[in-house]
Amino acid sequence: MTRLTIVAVLLAPFFAHAQSDAITPRVLSTLSPQAGAETPLEPGAIRILEVYQDGGSTKFFIQSSRALVTGRSLYVGLEELPITIGASLSRTGGVYYYSASAPGKLSVRPGDKVKIDQTRKLTLPQAVLDSMKVSHGYEQKSVAEITAVQGDRVMIDKGTLHEVHERDVYRIFDATGNLKGAIEVRGIGDLQSSAIFQNLAGVRAAVGLSPEPGDYAVLQGQRKFFGVGIIGGMRLQRTQILHKLDSSGGGGLLWSLTFYNGWGLETLFGAYHRGGSDITGENLSDLADSRRDFSKRSALYAVPIWGKKNFFFHSAVSPFVAAGAYWFQGENSYEVKISNNFISTGIETKTVRGFYPVLGAGVEFFPTRFIRPRVEVRRFIAPKLTARGNEFNASSTIYSIGLLTSW
Repeated sequence: MTRLTIVAVLLAPFFAHAQSDAITPRVLSTLSPQAGAETPLEPGAIRILEVYQDGGSTKFFIQSSRALVTGRSLYVGLEELPITIGASLSRTGGVYYYSASAPGKLSVRPGDKVKIDQTRKLTLPQAVLDSMKVSHGYEQKSVAEITAVQGDRVMIDKGTLHEVHERDVYRIFDATGNLKGAIEVRGIGDLQSSAIFQNLAGVRAAVGLSPEPGDYAVLQGQRKFFGVGIIGGMRLQRTQILHKLDSSGGGGLLWSLTFYNGWGLETLFGAYHRGGSDITGENLSDLADSRRDFSKRSALYAVPIWGKKNFFFHSAVSPFVAAGAYWFQGENSYEVKISNNFISTGIETKTVRGFYPVLGAGVEFFPTRFIRPRVEVRRFIAPKLTARGNEFNASSTIYSIGLLTSW
C-alpha cells in the first residue's frame, strides 16, 4: 500500500468537515505519488508524510507516535524552521496524524528531521543579558521563550517544573534586544505557561510592538495581590486664619489589593487633618473700647478609599491615577467680643459631615518587588464653611510619601 493511499484513507473523515483553510481533496490529489512501504515509527518519533504549497504558505501532513498540542511549534529540517501544528486529523492505534502549516515557502521534504524543541543557542542579545537579574530566587525560570501567540495571549516554554507562578511578570525582547512590553502569567502547565501581553504602557492590548514566537521573556518579578504599609504627608502651603497660619498633617496604615492589568483598590486606615485657631483685636475709640475676633477652624479627611490604575507596572517606575471617597468632618467657628469687658456680640459655628470625593496620582517604585516606595498627591474635595462672613474653604491637597510591602 502506498503512502498516498494511507493518507487518503486517514483523512477522508476530515475532508467532510474541512474549513475554508483546511486541506481539500483537490490539494490531496497533488501530493507526491511516490510509493513506499509504511515504515513503523520509533517511540517518540515524529515524521513528515507530505509537503505541499498552498498560496503563500506551506502545508504539511504530520505523523507522530505521541499526542501533540495543537498550536504548538515544531522545528523541521537542518535549519530547524518553525511550523505550527494545526488540526488533529485521526488516530490509528498509537499513531497520530496532524495537519501543520508555516508562512512562506519552506524548503522541506517528506522524511526531514522533526524536533519538538528547538536547539538552544547560548548567545543572547546584550540588552537581554543586561536585563537579567542575578538575584532571582529561581534562575531556571529567569529567561523563557515565547512559543505561540494568539491576540494578546502568549505561551512561554516554562511551567511549574521551572517554578513559574501565577502573576509572574516577564519583559519581552526581540532577537535584537528591543523591548516590546511585558506579559503576566495566568495559566501554568508542567512545561509551559500562558500569559497576557501588555504594551509598553502596561495596558492589556495587542497593539504597538506585538510579541512573536521566538521572542525572549526575562523575569521582572511578580505582581503580588496584597500589600500593606505606612504613609504620611501634609499640605505644602499654609492658609492664613486671621494673622496666624493653619497647620496640617496625617497618615496611617495603607492596605492595598492589586488585580490584573494594573487595577487596584486601596484603603487608608487613618486620616489627614487641617486647622488652627487665632485671636486678634483693635482699639475702637479713645475710650479704650476694644474688639476681639476669635476664629477656629478644623477639617478631618478620614479613611479615604479609592480605586487606582497603574501604568508601566513592569518597569522600575510605575505612575498611577486614582479616584474614590472619604469621610469629611469640618467646622468653622467665629466670634466677636467688644468693649472693655469683651462682651460677646454672638458666635456662629458651621459644621459639615459626610462623604466627599478624593482624587489622586502618584508614582510607585519597583512595583513587582517586595518593598514598594511611593510618592503621591491627594486632592480632598470638600465644601466651603462660612461663619459670620468668615469663609473656610476646606478642600485640601495633601502630598505624601509611603512604603508598601507586597505579599
